Amino acid sequence: IVVAVSWNVLYYQGIQKENLAEFELIMLFSPLATIMLAGIFLPAERDLSVFVAGMVASAALIASRFRHHHVKISRIAKKTLWAMILLSFESILIKELLLVFTPVSLYFVRTAVLAIVFLLMYKPKILSMAKEAFALIIISAIFGVLQMVLKYYGFQNLGVIETTMILLMGPFIVYAFSYVYFNEKLYKRDMAAVAVIVLSILYVSFWNK
Repeated sequence: IVVAVSWNVLYYQGIQKENLAEFELIMLFSPLATIMLAGIFLPAERDLSVFVAGMVASAALIASRFRHHHVKISRIAKKTLWAMILLSFESILIKELLLVFTPVSLYFVRTAVLAIVFLLMYKPKILSMAKEAFALIIISAIFGVLQMVLKYYGFQNLGVIETTMILLMGPFIVYAFSYVYFNEKLYKRDMAAVAVIVLSILYVSFWNK
């Protein structure tokens, strides 16, 4: 709970106050940090071939999103850096907690306590919120719960590294929908990154079994 509260506060302070390009770059390193921490703290995840495949897939994502304006990182980006590290470390704690919790019960307890903490900290005026905004928040929350519970099931059944690798496909699925529905341009570096990530996932899921 302490780790979750800390990274959430730092995350939103970072996106509120810091340069968006810096914020984006730092958060891109979260999958890489998660895989490295899993290799360090979780003995069951210490399969060298899986670890290397995860590092390669994460590096492909970073390379596909890296731009020249990302080169400089300011001093105020420390909050986002700590948010990224704590977010990654929470995955390790979740994996350990799944030994005694089910994914649903763990997410329920975690989120319920976080909700109480943030209500006390920020005292949001929920009743004065516009109905349309409240409805969108509820819909977003439903999808968020499904995403996180499935992620926890992935941690429990596949492991942190393999689940993190599969989740790397998320941004590219968004880009694919953008291409189909909004005719947005696809870039070669994105296509190359997708190929690397898919091959890494296939290697871990099938060829390395």
